[in-house]
Amino acid sequence: MASSAASGDATNILPASAPPTLTQQDDALSRLPTDISSPHELTDWLDAVLDRLENKFQSANHQYDVRMQEMTERIDSLENSIQGSVSSKAGSENVHSPRQGNSE
Repeated sequence: MASSAASGDATNILPASAPPTLTQQDDALSRLPTDISSPHELTDWLDAVLDRLENKFQSANHQYDVRMQEMTERIDSLENSIQGSVSSKAGSENVHSPRQGNSE
């Protein structure tokens, strides 16, 4: 009887029709592998572990992508700023060059 209840709990933890929620995953992960008494429970537990890992990797990947985009924008801004500074300095030197040439 306990085995069927545990098996029923495992089915409720990770329904096949919908992705598991974080709470459902935590419930499944709170059971230790030593508490698992059937292949079905083991499969459900492994699915929960793998789903949690996948979610963590997706989150880390998203954070990485966001940070890389921010860095790209900052580098582009810095390049534009340097290029504008160099261009304006070169332009001001060109303006001063003829005057210096005329005064010599």
